[in-house]
Amino acid sequence: MRVRKSVVTALFALVLFAVPCRAQEEKVRIGVLQFESKTSGVTQQQANAVMDLMTRVLASSRSISVIERDQLDKVGQEIRLGQSGLVDASTAAELGRVAGVQYILLGAVTELNKKASGGAIPLFGSIGIATGSEEAQATIDVRIVDTSTAEVRLALSETGYSSNETSGLYVGGAVLAEGTFDGLESRAISDSVTRLAARIRGTLGGETSHVLSVADKEATIDIGSSMGAKEGALYLVYADGKAIQGMGREVIGYEKLVFAVLKVREVAPAYSHCT
Repeated sequence: MRVRKSVVTALFALVLFAVPCRAQEEKVRIGVLQFESKTSGVTQQQANAVMDLMTRVLASSRSISVIERDQLDKVGQEIRLGQSGLVDASTAAELGRVAGVQYILLGAVTELNKKASGGAIPLFGSIGIATGSEEAQATIDVRIVDTSTAEVRLALSETGYSSNETSGLYVGGAVLAEGTFDGLESRAISDSVTRLAARIRGTLGGETSHVLSVADKEATIDIGSSMGAKEGALYLVYADGKAIQGMGREVIGYEKLVFAVLKVREVAPAYSHCT
C-alpha cells in the first residue's frame, strides 16, 4: 500500500507540471455573437441571456480573452452587416477580422424541456406521504469560426441536466410540499454552458487544470466555482501519453493515461477539495 501511494502521488505531480501556463499576451481572442432560439418555449431574450452567461464563463478563463458584445455591434454597424448575416460563417469571419479577434462564436439553444414524476404512499385513512421529482435538460450548440479562414474550427453540442426531488405529507389529496422546483431550467442551462466552455478552453486555449496536492484520499485541484466547479462534480485526472498519428503521419492527438477520478466535496472560487 505504501508503494502504491507513492506511485500515485508521483503521477499526480506529473499531471501538475505537464502543461505550462499561457502568458497573458498569448490569450486567444474570441467574440461571442447573439445566440438563437431553435426550440419552442425559449424567447430571443432568454437566448440572449444564455449568450451573456457563455460570455461570462469564458471571460473567467486563464487562456481566453472575450471581446465585449457592444464592440462587435459597433464594428458590425461600421461595415454594414445586417443581423441576418451574423449566423453565416463568412460574414462572421469578416466581422471578427475587423474587430481583431481570432474566433467568432455562434450559438443556439436547441432544446429545453422539463418532466415531472411522482406518486403517493398511503399510511392510514386519507393520510400518506407524497413523493415526486422533476428533471430539466438543456442542449446548446455552438460553432466557432476561424476569422482567418472563415472555416468552422469547432462545432460542439452539450446537454446539461438538473433535477429536484420533493416529499411531503398529503391529507385528503392536498400536498404540503417541503421543496420547490424553481430554477431547474436555469441550472440545466448553466450545466450545458459550463461543459461547452471547458471544451472550448481546452481546445482553443490549450488550458488544462491541475492537481495541486494529494494527501491520502484527498486532493486539491485548481478548478473553483468561478470555472463551474460544484459539489459532487466528477473530474478525470490524466496525462498525455503516446502520440496518435493520422494517415499522413501527422499528430492528430494523444492517448490519455488515466490515473484517478476525483469527486468535489468542497468548493472555493479558485480551487476545490476532492476525494
